[in-house]
Amino acid sequence: MSKVHKILNSQPLTVKKNKNQPTKGVGNKEYIPEPYKKFARNMEAQFAEFMIEQMNKTVPGHAGKSSAMNIYKQLQNSQRAKVMSETGGGLGVQKVILDQVYPKRFRNKIMYENYLKQTKRHAANKAYQKGGVQ
Repeated sequence: MSKVHKILNSQPLTVKKNKNQPTKGVGNKEYIPEPYKKFARNMEAQFAEFMIEQMNKTVPGHAGKSSAMNIYKQLQNSQRAKVMSETGGGLGVQKVILDQVYPKRFRNKIMYENYLKQTKRHAANKAYQKGGVQ
């Protein structure tokens, strides 16, 4: 048996984590731009509203007898869904959506600052095109 096989078979391979390596901010919601958070929150609210509507269809006698009652129930479902998506971290759909539209590799200080610079530049260009800035 070679020396390499003896070493590999004798001890399990372990990777030591460097305690000095900064991990704060990587994958953190702190560095996700607000429009992305708002989009994910709204999508989760829409999903929750759809889910509530489907659940209500399974309850006998839940359908309103008048159009006013139906509108009221729709508003109530919409508010319930909004509260569900905004409190306690939501249903978990926001996290999935954010992972897709704004991956964790973009969630750092440098990318966030670049996003802010680009947004300011875009707003300035828009104002210039409208003739608001001389």
